[in-house]
Amino acid sequence: MSLKYFSLISGIILMVVGVAGFFPAMLSDMPEAAPKLAITYGSGLLWGIFPVNIMSNLFHTLMGVWGATCFGSSYAARSYARGTAITMAVLAVFGFIPVLNTVLGLMPVQTSNIWLHGLLAISAAWFGYASQASELVRRADKFVSGEKPRIAPESKPEQKRAS
Repeated sequence: MSLKYFSLISGIILMVVGVAGFFPAMLSDMPEAAPKLAITYGSGLLWGIFPVNIMSNLFHTLMGVWGATCFGSSYAARSYARGTAITMAVLAVFGFIPVLNTVLGLMPVQTSNIWLHGLLAISAAWFGYASQASELVRRADKFVSGEKPRIAPESKPEQKRAS
């Protein structure tokens, strides 16, 4: 899979997850033992698995839109992959820390969200940093499109002055 297709596919998946959370029919009730959220509007378990609220739905939708719009450019797709890798890794780590597993009460990132964010972080890191496509983009960054590489001018032998 190419870097651009990773951007498109992960963007579509994130948009589907984000938009699905806006539909009450897709949500089931949060368990009693779930950490308390400061923003409870639209909260529930998406498809009975992933804890969500309005903030997480907006976050996933916007990340998905960003990924889908980066499909047209290898440079943008690499930036998306790297940004997604860092962001999702931070959210996965937050999910393990009891004080931060709701991102200060704004959105839930605990339980099954840890694995979703972790898997996305690992795949985005591979495409953004380690894949051959990312290496080709890095090499191409050295040249600006339409500009020829500069070659050092030949040195001219100094002319002797007649005195």
